[in-house]
Amino acid sequence: MLAVGLLAGQAAQAFVFTLDNPSQTVVRPASGSVQVLFNGTIVFGAGETFAGNLAVAPWLDDGSTSLGISQLCPGSICSNGGSGLVFALLVQSTDTLGLYDNNQLNSGPAYASVTANLATGGTQRILVPISVNVVDSVPEPGTLALLGLGLVGLGFVRRPMAA
Repeated sequence: MLAVGLLAGQAAQAFVFTLDNPSQTVVRPASGSVQVLFNGTIVFGAGETFAGNLAVAPWLDDGSTSLGISQLCPGSICSNGGSGLVFALLVQSTDTLGLYDNNQLNSGPAYASVTANLATGGTQRILVPISVNVVDSVPEPGTLALLGLGLVGLGFVRRPMAA
């Protein structure tokens, strides 16, 4: 997904920020936590540098809670550009099920944003809409079928033998 840059009084530059999968679904863990990884690409044009600003804030639609950030621009992708892990969110076993995208709070989706210092002296910020849908695990049909067969088998074993 290609993001649209917001300019601060400057002409378009070669600065690019994209995410490979900005909308993700994750199964809430029974215990502990799980990371939701957002991989992408940050490219700086000639003379452009990272402005030290990567922001991520996905809230539950009713605004009651947000997902934690477990990694924010690890390595040198933000500072030097490149492709790979841009940030990771942490989903805990205690997190509320639902869509984390900030729609209700901001009347629009949550964004991951990166700001660059341009060679011309201004700044440019690129926003990419993100969302994480936290769902509960559902047993596979085969698992339920095996459980049913086991219960039927127990019923036959417990049935009194006719003499």
